[in-house]
Amino acid sequence: MSTRTGKRAVSRAATPDQPPAKRRAEDQKAPQQQPDNHFEVQTTIKKHYDFDWIHTVSGFVKLKQHHDVTATHFGTGASLPPDASAMTPRNASEDPEGLEGSKLEDSDLEDSDDMEDSDVKDSDDMEEFGEDSDSAPGKDAIGGCYALLMRPNRAIFYDDMEQLSVETSALAFELFDRYGRLKPEFKEQGVKSGSGIWKHELDIGRILLLEDIRIGKSFRRQGWAKKLVAAMLQATRAKCKTFVALTRPGVIYRDYGTLKGSLTDAESDRFCAEELRVTEVFWRSVGFRRIGSSQWFGLASTVNHACHTLPASEDYDLPKIPGLPCYPAAGSLLADIATLKDAEAADKVRQVFRDAPIPTPPPRDSAMDSLFVAIETERDEECVEKLKLALDHLPVDDPRYEARDSDGNTVLHAAAINFKPKAVKWIMEKNALLVGKRNVEQEIPIEALQNRLEFHRTISGSSYLTVIEPASDKFKGFSTEMVDCLCILGGRSNVSEIDFQRLTCGCTCGQCMDGFLSPRMRYAVLCQAEMNYDMMFAENGYMEGSDWVELNDTRLVHVPDPVRENMRTNKSMREGHTNLYNHIATCLKSDKVPNTFNVLEALRNASEWPPVTRNFLERGGNVPSVGSMVFELALIQDELAGDGQHMEVFKDDIEVLPECRNDHEFGFVSGMCGYKRVSNIRKVSTFGSPMSSE
Repeated sequence: MSTRTGKRAVSRAATPDQPPAKRRAEDQKAPQQQPDNHFEVQTTIKKHYDFDWIHTVSGFVKLKQHHDVTATHFGTGASLPPDASAMTPRNASEDPEGLEGSKLEDSDLEDSDDMEDSDVKDSDDMEEFGEDSDSAPGKDAIGGCYALLMRPNRAIFYDDMEQLSVETSALAFELFDRYGRLKPEFKEQGVKSGSGIWKHELDIGRILLLEDIRIGKSFRRQGWAKKLVAAMLQATRAKCKTFVALTRPGVIYRDYGTLKGSLTDAESDRFCAEELRVTEVFWRSVGFRRIGSSQWFGLASTVNHACHTLPASEDYDLPKIPGLPCYPAAGSLLADIATLKDAEAADKVRQVFRDAPIPTPPPRDSAMDSLFVAIETERDEECVEKLKLALDHLPVDDPRYEARDSDGNTVLHAAAINFKPKAVKWIMEKNALLVGKRNVEQEIPIEALQNRLEFHRTISGSSYLTVIEPASDKFKGFSTEMVDCLCILGGRSNVSEIDFQRLTCGCTCGQCMDGFLSPRMRYAVLCQAEMNYDMMFAENGYMEGSDWVELNDTRLVHVPDPVRENMRTNKSMREGHTNLYNHIATCLKSDKVPNTFNVLEALRNASEWPPVTRNFLERGGNVPSVGSMVFELALIQDELAGDGQHMEVFKDDIEVLPECRNDHEFGFVSGMCGYKRVSNIRKVSTFGSPMSSE
């Protein structure tokens, strides 16, 4: 007997004096279900049709062979459930974020008490599941689940994940850095680490992204969603032993679209909050735990991981933010309205909300709302004037200082993330208590600013769909206003020129040369300059010119073609090109950035004779052709961007050097040296021709 049917039977047995007519009416409302043993869960894993590093994992609840059933199914060509509106695509007005079809935003559960089922969304075409016989659900499916088992190239993690879908872009940019490592704020001790159970397990290996779970309305609250998730995990374990399953619970936009349309804005907001709460309860019931303070939940395949021993009741919940509505749980509301028509469901929702009212939030202060808009849109000086008009006459404990925008930001948060240093300074002088206030993302103002700067450095465009390449490789430093905000919030005054350069370039070690060349990258580039000089010098001593050019073909890709041809017959040209590697090493050993100016200065100081390097330069050669290659060779052997050979060979020397945010930003650093912004991503045009990474 299903869970739902059992509960209803107990309810009727407990009220024997109920009129027969009412009992018959309730029986008619309850969906007539086939026994559970008429259905089975089937799973398939197959190669993705476009990407060889992805497998699609599909699961379906299907009618067993030789059984006939008249209950409503969903699938290609199948009849729609009565609430067919739940399965229609969202239009633009319903999707202001531009995330049409996002499965990450569309989950919903029918009951939080049993935590039995999920209802992500229904679709009459099931396009996400494919149209071939292996992945399509067929007319006999009453539910389905879809996931991606991914093994992305961590060296080009953002590029791999962004080109796949909106969902994978969201996953990459919200949880990971550009090299596919869980963002440090979710690992390190602090508020944003949440329960603290997630560390480095997400930095390597496969990811199972559970995108979509759907159960036909007539079959919900019978445990099929749990069975689907369990089957998907089991099928994945058979494919690979180690992985982490991820999902981002959200609220459904379509299943209760008509119902929500009949509610007030406040009622609709509360209803959505209840949907989200119940969905999170479901994912916790099948073993998932929140990752840090993010919106994402994970489940590790390794049995000794802490997510398996952390009770659901102790999993991290996002705290409530002062000034924003706080909605109490609404019991089994979603279960109670599961079989009701929209008008009846709306009445039930209103009744529940009347019986459990929430404290009436204070009315919005229109002056403060206008102030938030001004901070975002107007110049810094004008913001200060608006701040003075709104706050200058108020005592520090006035509640208007606690005013929040929709993201839980105070005016100090808003001034910081909009890079208004004069406004930041005025607010801090007026009310220093705001320095420690947290927003919805659990960030104090300086943390919100740092994350906004990281976004500015890493991601191009204003939405995931506009990101077509890692923005880090094109980063040229933060603006003066951004750095000023950092200094003010960090309590730093009289900052030296070199420290200001380091802040501008995102240095976190405090030792970057010229602000951007970190000790670890300096060592990596020095190793490549010295090793390649030694090899090419030795080869030039015993090899014919044409053989030398052919052998070093990959090292000469930045050398102009006429110069390469000349090098086949001119030994001094080959020696001059080789010597530039040594002059670059000389710069680095002298604690100078290896840009063209410093390399030429090293050449002049070397008093080289015969002047083979000058000969190379005078006959069409140039410093950037060698400088770009040195950085590219360092990238190729980097432990994150390349094959890791540099770390394997020089691990002891590397680990004594301080770590820095700039350690693996080869495109940024090579560009700051005046060379090509090297990258391991090869970009091509629509017609397949190479595109410059400048």
